[in-house]
Amino acid sequence: MKKTILAAAVAALSLSTVAQADSYIAGGLYDFSNSNIFLEGRVGLENGVGVFGQYVDVLDSRVRLGVEYDLNQDVFAILGVSRYAFRGGDDTGILAGVGYRMNAEGIPLHFTATYDSALDGYLSVGGFAQYTIAENLAIDFGYVINTNSVTNEFRLGLRYSF
Repeated sequence: MKKTILAAAVAALSLSTVAQADSYIAGGLYDFSNSNIFLEGRVGLENGVGVFGQYVDVLDSRVRLGVEYDLNQDVFAILGVSRYAFRGGDDTGILAGVGYRMNAEGIPLHFTATYDSALDGYLSVGGFAQYTIAENLAIDFGYVINTNSVTNEFRLGLRYSF
């Protein structure tokens, strides 16, 4: 089941033919409860809309799919679904939030505040940075603080922009 969901997410992202500047794929190490890896992608579409997908191997898996909508040049809204699979069951939730993008000394940063209704609901506040090491390739770093006894999240990987 995990492979099917992941394949569908990757296919949906790769089939978009109207990619804009904020499109990327990323993957790497992820520390969130018992997780080890993450895979993530985003395709920027026209009119400030982006479609995103994320897979983390927490529990058995966490998959998030959704859209981001630019409210202005720096602020964006987030709306999507999340699905957590674990031994003995699964939980699906709605993901909603807001984010802020900025550039500090040439390093892209973004911050998010989200609510995920899965796992009895929890709030998250995260910060993310990309340090460019080659054209279209960056080191991807992030840290997320969660509420309601949900483990905080740390990630370190590579991000390819297209």
